[in-house]
Amino acid sequence: MTDYISKINKKLGFKRNQYFKPVRKQRYCLEANVQKTYRTLKDEASLLYETARHHFNIHTMDSLEAGLKLARDAMKEYPMGDPRTLTVIGYSYLNLGHIGYCVRRPGVAMPLARRAAKAAIKQNEKLARAHGLLGLISLIYDFDWKTAEEKLQEALKLNADEPGALLAYSHLLISSGRTTEGIERIDRAVHAVPTEPIITVSRGWLHVLAGDLTEGLSLCEKACEAYRKLGPAHILLGFAYELNNRPKDAIASYRESLRIEPSAVGLSWLGHLYGKLGKQDLSMGTLKRIKELRQVRKIAYEPAYCKALVYAGLNRTQEAARQLKKARTEHCDWLIHLGVDPRWSPLKKEPVFEEVLEEVGLRTPGG
Repeated sequence: MTDYISKINKKLGFKRNQYFKPVRKQRYCLEANVQKTYRTLKDEASLLYETARHHFNIHTMDSLEAGLKLARDAMKEYPMGDPRTLTVIGYSYLNLGHIGYCVRRPGVAMPLARRAAKAAIKQNEKLARAHGLLGLISLIYDFDWKTAEEKLQEALKLNADEPGALLAYSHLLISSGRTTEGIERIDRAVHAVPTEPIITVSRGWLHVLAGDLTEGLSLCEKACEAYRKLGPAHILLGFAYELNNRPKDAIASYRESLRIEPSAVGLSWLGHLYGKLGKQDLSMGTLKRIKELRQVRKIAYEPAYCKALVYAGLNRTQEAARQLKKARTEHCDWLIHLGVDPRWSPLKKEPVFEEVLEEVGLRTPGG
C-alpha cells in the first residue's frame, strides 16, 4: 500500500503526506483541500453582459463602440455564456449604423446586427430581445413592414415588457398611422424600464410624431432634464420646440446637442430650421460641417437624408427629393417617418417623393 501511494504522489507531483495521510489502523486517508467557488463561468459571462449593456445605454459614439468591444470580447471568452450578450452586439451594430450616429454604413452594420440576433436565438429561441431586434431590422433596413410586425409581435408574446420591441413597435405603429396603439406601446416601455435613457427620450418624440405636440414637448423637456448629457435628448427636444413654433429654443437645443457630441443629424436638423428662417448661409454651413465630420472620420459617410432635410428647409424641394431617393439606397432608417414628420410636407408635390414613399412601404403601388 505504501508503494502504491508513493507512485500516486510521484505521478501527480504531490509531496509525501501532502494529501494522503497515514492513519493508525486505517493505513491512509485522503485529506482534500476544497475551496468554495463563488463565481461560475455563467456568472462571469452575465457580469460582462451587464457591463457591455451599461456602455450601450450611455448612447454616445464612443460608448457604443466600447459596449460592442466588451460584448465581442465576452463572447470570445464565453461563447456559450450568456446569449443576451449577442443582443448587445446586435443593437450596438444597429445603432452605430443608425442615421443618428453614422459611425458605420447601414449596409455594413445591419447585416452584422442581424447575424448577432440570429446567433442569440440559436442559443435561446425564447429570447424576446433578439426577436425584437430582428423585427426592428426588418422595419428600418428592409422596409418590410409585414415581417417586422410579425417579429415584433412574436417578441412581445415572449415578453410583453421587452423595451426594445415596444420601442420599435411604437415607431412602426405611429409611422403607419396607428397612433393610439403606438403611444400605448412607448408609454408601456417607459413604465416597464424607466431607467433606459433612449426609451425615455424617444417617448416625447413619438408623441410629437403622433401629432400630440403639447404632451410631446412636455415629455421631451422632462427627458432632457433627466439626461442632460445625452446628445439625442437635446436633438429631440429641439424638434419638439420647432414644431411648437419656438425656433429660438429649438436652435438652442440643437446647438447644445452639438456641444455634447457633434452629429450629422444634429447639424442637419439645425440646418433645416435655419433654412425655414431664411438664414441660407447658416443652413448651407451645416452641410459643410457634416462634410468635415466625415473628413476627420467622426462619421463614415455624409447621409443623403441629412442633405435632403437641409434642402427641404431651404424649399429646394426637387433637390431634397433627389437626396431622399439616394437615402433609400443607403437604407436610411428614418425614412419610415416620412409620412408623419411634417418637415417633409413641402415635398408632397414632388413625384420622386411619392416614389420614395412607395419604395419604403408607406404607399401601395399606384396608391
